[in-house]
Amino acid sequence: MQPTMELPPDHHEQGVNQELRHATDTATWMAELLYGSMRTSFDFTYNGYEIRAEDNGSMDEVFDDAITEARLMTEENPSMAFELRRRLYERGELEDMKEMVSGTLSTDSGEEANTMVVVSDYPPELMNS
Repeated sequence: MQPTMELPPDHHEQGVNQELRHATDTATWMAELLYGSMRTSFDFTYNGYEIRAEDNGSMDEVFDDAITEARLMTEENPSMAFELRRRLYERGELEDMKEMVSGTLSTDSGEEANTMVVVSDYPPELMNS
């Protein structure tokens, strides 16, 4: 990620490249569906306030929309509450990513963090499914 200072924190720039968004969403979907290892590279930028995808879309919006969707899903089907928990947790990871790219996230030993490992396990509700 390359830091640049461009926009105030509450400004979501217009002009998302919808064709690139669709291609990225499709690649992500395929990686989640296929069994086995898959390497797909996505480049992001940081403008001092938010992380943006290659299509110029705000990752804040992506994560916040996912939370909104999970809230609706949970209202319709309370057994899906684990999905809302997961998405809220992921939103916190996005904040960690912002701190890391801005150089303000420290490791337990006080050094500047530069790597994040995310473990995404099955929720307890699905363990015996």
